[in-house]
Amino acid sequence: MGYTVEHLETSRAEGFQPLPVLRAVLGELLGFAEAPAALLDCGCGTGFFTRQYARLPGISATGLDMDETLLAAARDIAAAEGLDIPFVQGDITCQPFPDGSFDAAASDILLEIFPDKTVPIGELCRVCRPGGRVLCMEPNYRSAVYHDPRLTSEDNRLWIDWMQAGRAFGAGVELPEAMARCGLEEIRLVPWLWGGLREDPGTEDPAAYLAAREAELEQGIALGLLSEEEAETYRALFRRTAGARRTGPASVLRGINVYLVCGRKPAEKGDCNADRI
Repeated sequence: MGYTVEHLETSRAEGFQPLPVLRAVLGELLGFAEAPAALLDCGCGTGFFTRQYARLPGISATGLDMDETLLAAARDIAAAEGLDIPFVQGDITCQPFPDGSFDAAASDILLEIFPDKTVPIGELCRVCRPGGRVLCMEPNYRSAVYHDPRLTSEDNRLWIDWMQAGRAFGAGVELPEAMARCGLEEIRLVPWLWGGLREDPGTEDPAAYLAAREAELEQGIALGLLSEEEAETYRALFRRTAGARRTGPASVLRGINVYLVCGRKPAEKGDCNADRI
């Protein structure tokens, strides 16, 4: 599925605030003891995460993506923010770099499209120097949280069911095992809530709100993710939510976990991918 520049930038900017905290977490996971260090960000898209890596002290970041349209946007945005980041066209599974070219290699919300996660992770490992770090972040779609103080406990629970309806766990839960199969060591996992606390003003036209939810229901039915009976349960939930929103603003907690998983490539020379099957 192709994503627009606006979608990639907006969804990440909204989901990963506050950015200084995100950068602190990324920097702690990567654990660079010496600077400068070179980092490759694969599947970088518009370069949102590449720019966060580039702002870490002593880090020289490079972005890699197959989509030249997204890369062009990435170059423009980075330049507008005063960042000198090279963006290269290429495939994460067959990267145009020699072995050990970078001190760290990363991939952000990309690996879920690969049935075998060891294929892209193996390439990240290949281009990473011995002793360097490989960092990947992917969602766990079954980790939804939702709380609107204007709703009952049962309706908040139904919202969580709705957010998880028809979804598999997602690639996040597969990362630690896939990294271990690629020979990475000292694997660490940090969850990040994509979403978080948002102020809902409750001023949206109820008809427009319900129309948007109805479109989501119809899509779920068409994809075979919802039965007609289930859709009616959620339809009633949305009507109650529309009524509750009219009582005034509220702080709503809503999101899913994205797992930031980082492993170290063995310092000894050898095949990082020896344990892949």
